[in-house]
Amino acid sequence: MLYADQTADVILSRILARVLSKYDKRVGAIIYDSTAPASIEFENLYVAIDNGINQAFVDTAEREYLILWGSDHNIYPVAATYAIVRGIFTPSTLEIAIGERFSCGTYIYAVTEKESAGVYLLQCETAGVGPNSQTGRLIPVDGVNGLTSATLEEVVILGNDEEDTETFRQRCKDSLTSESFGGNISDYKDKVKAIQGVGGVKVFPAWNGGGTVRIAVTNSAYEEASEELITSIQEKIDPQLIDEMDTMGLGYGEAPIGHIVTIGSASVVAVNLSVGITLASGTAWSSVESLVFSVLDTYYYELNKSWENNTQTIVRVSELSARILAVAGIDDVFSIYINGIPANLLVDENGIVSRGSFVRH
Repeated sequence: MLYADQTADVILSRILARVLSKYDKRVGAIIYDSTAPASIEFENLYVAIDNGINQAFVDTAEREYLILWGSDHNIYPVAATYAIVRGIFTPSTLEIAIGERFSCGTYIYAVTEKESAGVYLLQCETAGVGPNSQTGRLIPVDGVNGLTSATLEEVVILGNDEEDTETFRQRCKDSLTSESFGGNISDYKDKVKAIQGVGGVKVFPAWNGGGTVRIAVTNSAYEEASEELITSIQEKIDPQLIDEMDTMGLGYGEAPIGHIVTIGSASVVAVNLSVGITLASGTAWSSVESLVFSVLDTYYYELNKSWENNTQTIVRVSELSARILAVAGIDDVFSIYINGIPANLLVDENGIVSRGSFVRH
């Protein structure tokens, strides 16, 4: 803090130093007793000034003031979004009305689109990541005549929480060093990241000749993007067909005229491990297996989260060893083979990683 040294005692000493020595300045004297309370108020003013200075800068502003800073630069926190799920209904000949509501667990879903006979997309009425792991039986809120069964089969587009403060802060800072304009790489990244369900984004300009752009994405959990997510991005950025007319590159989406944009998911590379592990005395593998898998998943998540900023992803033997060894109950990790090789796994710029098989020896 700029004025952290301006305490009430320091201020009071400075005030009393300006009073002539012939006057009584001891505690209890009128001069002391009248200036001491004022020095506390002056300290509060310095604190307020310090706080005001902090709120003026991106690095130190609290969320409320960071949003005000961002609004001056047309940057806003990404709002929470609603999970989109696929429901299976029987009999398949039964027509489910758009807007019909169903419950699953503690969440309510509304039908938004029919995909095919007996297959519908529904949107959760609760925003955020909470419903992303929900599957199971769908129960009609108001009752549907003729319905035999309804099942929430899978989440096709993940819901997201509202953008957290530090992620928003970084976007604000990035806006000062990169300029998004007219279909440059930064522009495409900004546009695609603004679409619900998108996590990481990589842009490959002129990948198939001039005027072509390839964009690889992950979902908001930094995993392989679903076909539904890919389709929604494609339709937003550069739709392929409108009224049976080929419209790619014609400017019907957010891509500039002349840019033919192809959207796809990052490819997934399974990390198959064969690991030599010595357990602590009295420890059973069954008691630590889930913990080992958890630390591996955390490592892979971190690698995938940084995928968009790297030209290569490296799964390191040393990092795997350190993380597994940190699990309570494991005494030693004496060998690691990744996909059959005792060396780091190098994944090209198109690939993200996921946990594959795990063999302990």
